[in-house]
Amino acid sequence: MKGESLKDLAKLYNTSPEAIKNVNRMKENRIAPGRHLLIPVGLNEKTPDKGYMTPDRSGRRQEILYRVRRGETLVKIAKEHEVRVSDIRAWNKGLGKKVRAGQKIKLVVNVDQI
Repeated sequence: MKGESLKDLAKLYNTSPEAIKNVNRMKENRIAPGRHLLIPVGLNEKTPDKGYMTPDRSGRRQEILYRVRRGETLVKIAKEHEVRVSDIRAWNKGLGKKVRAGQKIKLVVNVDQI
């Protein structure tokens, strides 16, 4: 959204500006207009069980908020992030059969592959 800063986004999603920069490989604090960002969602004691995020052989796992781009499908998003469509549905209760551009969905991804 226009005028948002990394600090604003970090506060909104209970994470840190540094985490957002790291996940998106940003060198500056400035957010380019129209840029899609991956947001690592902060965890707290009110968060339900995150057993699916425990580290495994594929590396460190991180929950992110992903904004769907025009033309993307759940299959395409799943393939791009090396997860299953059924996992995306489990992380996003009530998700319909289709996603639309601009929609935000939770993904749990391997941090080393971002």
